[in-house]
Amino acid sequence: MNQINKGLAILACALTLGLIGCATTSGTPNIESSMEKMGEHIGAAMKSTNMNDFAMHAKAFRENVDHAGQNTYPGTTSEQTMYREGIAKLAQGLNAVDAQIVAGDLDAAKNALKALLPVRNQYHAVLKK
Repeated sequence: MNQINKGLAILACALTLGLIGCATTSGTPNIESSMEKMGEHIGAAMKSTNMNDFAMHAKAFRENVDHAGQNTYPGTTSEQTMYREGIAKLAQGLNAVDAQIVAGDLDAAKNALKALLPVRNQYHAVLKK
């Protein structure tokens, strides 16, 4: 009987820790998840052959930039500042993408999105650990 109680206690602890883990990650996606999704959506947007598909992926890219911006970068104060700066540059650059989507110019929208790649690469090179 003692073994059963020990097993139940361990199971209860494991479930509690699992629920706590879910609760802390369920709101805003974490940085890594947002970054992975950004990569997926920028690639899909660049492969789009029509404005509807492009706009859908550009919107999802922006949402992930916004989600990433709601998180605190787990680094030094300097790295956190640099992270915020990079997110702000991406968000600002997406305004040009949105303007081209509104104008209905797929090639110009792709070029505006492509112009964000150096920003991404600059910050990835410094912040990716």
